Amino acid sequence: MIRYKIIAFLSLIFSCNTLAQTLDYSGPISSSLAYMKVFDDSPWAALSNAANLAYSENLATGIGYQMRFNMSELSSRTGVMVLPSSYGTFAGLIYQSGYSKSNYNRYALSYSRAFGNKISAGLQFNYLTHQIEGADRADAFYTSLGIGYYISESFELGVFIQNPEQSKMNYGGYDYSLLTYFNTAVKYTATDNVLIIAELEKEQEQTLVFKTGCQIDFNNRLAVRAGIKGQPLELTVGGGFKHSGLTIDVGFAHHPQLGLTSGAGLYYSFNRK
Repeated sequence: MIRYKIIAFLSLIFSCNTLAQTLDYSGPISSSLAYMKVFDDSPWAALSNAANLAYSENLATGIGYQMRFNMSELSSRTGVMVLPSSYGTFAGLIYQSGYSKSNYNRYALSYSRAFGNKISAGLQFNYLTHQIEGADRADAFYTSLGIGYYISESFELGVFIQNPEQSKMNYGGYDYSLLTYFNTAVKYTATDNVLIIAELEKEQEQTLVFKTGCQIDFNNRLAVRAGIKGQPLELTVGGGFKHSGLTIDVGFAHHPQLGLTSGAGLYYSFNRK
């Protein structure tokens, strides 16, 4: 009984954090690279910067799970599908977080396209709902967009903006503003097997956050990742394993006050004949 009272109390405390997680979570690869959003060319880019899907060649589908701060009440589940075509790349996303008494659902469709060999762009339309036990459902529409620029074989520059229109959710006549994110990053490909990313994130009314991460690939089968996110300092690690068309990714992050966050995802890429 005491446990359920604690959970009910925490649901009020973490209601804003749950919304932040819903809008901030960008997949198991990102969570092992300091939650960076700008660069991720896997199907998990459907969770953040869809511009990275512009060069996708194969149909892919995946599922993922994350447990925030080792609390099942703050867990999340997601499913993605990426569909390349001669007109560009389309992607769909279903995301759910929370538990029976308070949960968020996000549904998204995105379109991305490459403009030559140097520029990529993506636009995503999102529908977000929040259901609290005993209360009416709140919902909102918002968009996100991203642009990538290929500078050279070693450097890429990217920008990602989420909720630029500053949409709001209405709870019984009270408007609650959704988070607005602006991210910009530089990716440095040191060798064919090593890449380093540095990213700056500005969330509306919050201080600037610096993130950096590194990924090392071994024979295009095994990847090891690590990152650092500031304010508060979070250390992240993870990796991925690829076999044929199947890829499995895991990510772990440690918050100095709230503890461990863990997550995993798998996707299958259907190679074209």
